[in-house]
Amino acid sequence: VIPPEKQHIHIGEAVWHSDRCLAATDGVNCKACYRHCPTGAIERVKLENGFTIPVVDPVKCIGCGACEHYCPARPLPAMTVKSLERHREEFKIDFSDVKGEATRLLDKEGFSSVLVKDGKIIAAERGKGVSPLVSLMENHKAEMEGGWVFDRVTGRAAAAICTVAKVARIYSLVASDEAVKFLEANGIEIECRERVAKILDRNRSDSCPLEKACAETDDPARMVSLVLERARQF
Repeated sequence: VIPPEKQHIHIGEAVWHSDRCLAATDGVNCKACYRHCPTGAIERVKLENGFTIPVVDPVKCIGCGACEHYCPARPLPAMTVKSLERHREEFKIDFSDVKGEATRLLDKEGFSSVLVKDGKIIAAERGKGVSPLVSLMENHKAEMEGGWVFDRVTGRAAAAICTVAKVARIYSLVASDEAVKFLEANGIEIECRERVAKILDRNRSDSCPLEKACAETDDPARMVSLVLERARQF
């Protein structure tokens, strides 16, 4: 196991040799390099011929040599490590690193929802209500899982969408008390600039219709279904 403080120090790069790999040449279901990679830099990709081969992510690979050591191919391993002339140090991008740019899109550019994954802004949507989040869920489902969402207004309806999409963290300009409690209960971190008792309708005279639509259940999937049904009526 590589200590966390050393996982951002790159000393080399793993190189895959397809002509030596048992998975590529004989279709052997070998997982040695995949299972023993301590940084999760190796993924298994299935080809059209049915063979599953390893693919190295150069961003995650630090060149530790575990894949080369455990590779069963002989006389030469299918994974070798090419050393770097100079060690490279890369730090994981923190939430605060992208917070400024993402909130600028909300504050200055008129966007309603911004999706960030692996330190990169993946998409930004404009629109009313939860339509921007619905658009993100429909077009960027894979990126939403484990990603960060920056949202203009977060009520229970938006919280349910983010929960179903398996978002890891949310920053909202305005969030309701119920949304914060709901997200925390579902293991999602939330930070908000302003916290309010409830999200109001456009006339600011009553609760938002979408909030009412999902008020009677705490099941995220059911809430999203009710919200989408209600949204189609507008």
